[in-house]
Amino acid sequence: MRPSEDRREQEGSYLEQVWKRKAEQYLADSGLLHTIIRAGSLQDKDGGLRELIVGKDDEILKTETRTIARADVAEVCIQALLFEQAKFKAFDLSSKPEGEGTPTTDFRTRFAQVNSRF
Repeated sequence: MRPSEDRREQEGSYLEQVWKRKAEQYLADSGLLHTIIRAGSLQDKDGGLRELIVGKDDEILKTETRTIARADVAEVCIQALLFEQAKFKAFDLSSKPEGEGTPTTDFRTRFAQVNSRF
């Protein structure tokens, strides 16, 4: 890839992130019931086998674990519909590697740990 192409790709990625955050802010400001889940890199692995990690403001980018099974993201989306603790919140989501930590089953407590509304 030529340097000018690489720079355009980086600029495009940056602009994509800017517009994603603007859309999230618009949703948060709307007053509509919502939960914003910013999932890490998705993996095609079985769900329910890992401890889930929630964070805010891209804290997860500073860790070694920035991936999550698609099935776990789907489960968190379903659980977010069931618990008051997930309403009007935004969080980053990833998981520990399989075998590290305890698989997450208590979603109410996990959502309660989140204090970021955007």
